[in-house]
Amino acid sequence: MAPRVLSFLAVLISFTVAAIAEEPRSVEIDAGEVGGLRVGSVLVYDGTIGETSIRYLGQDGDLYRFAKHIGGEADDPATSTFWLDRKGQTVRVIEDDGEILRFEPHDCSRTRGECHYAFHSELGSQTFRRQNERQGRSWRYRIFWIIAPDVERVSMEGEVTINRYGLPISESFVGGERDKETSYSLKEFRPGP
Repeated sequence: MAPRVLSFLAVLISFTVAAIAEEPRSVEIDAGEVGGLRVGSVLVYDGTIGETSIRYLGQDGDLYRFAKHIGGEADDPATSTFWLDRKGQTVRVIEDDGEILRFEPHDCSRTRGECHYAFHSELGSQTFRRQNERQGRSWRYRIFWIIAPDVERVSMEGEVTINRYGLPISESFVGGERDKETSYSLKEFRPGP
């Protein structure tokens, strides 16, 4: 898998969970329901890969659209746009260069236990198996790249800690292009108007 795609997957998996929070001081929502987030809300994270902002752009059919901005403000041009289902699982991504990434049925990021998905890019298609285990407010996960029947390789593993609203407080993971530990933490949440 291309290093850029693996790097994107690492960041996207981290922020998929981030996209499901409402303003912490207002209404508590089910951590699995993206629809509670207000249009224009911005989540700012800081970590080993620098600062990243995620802006909620609104509903698009039965999906929810977000813009990711790496190393800049949420008003700068997006480095990618991604769509989540109502549970916060990534379905589609469009990179700033126009490359389209698809997950079928989704990336399994909010599914308890074991889940399989296909990842499609301009380089072709690959199959993954994801294991998610929830322990209180933390989720431990391992993602396996299925190379051939009965042949798998761990492509990523990590843990994300969320608050009672489903908002990630911090995450650390190993995998992707860097193949070393990457971490981030929530720096700021700005609710939409």
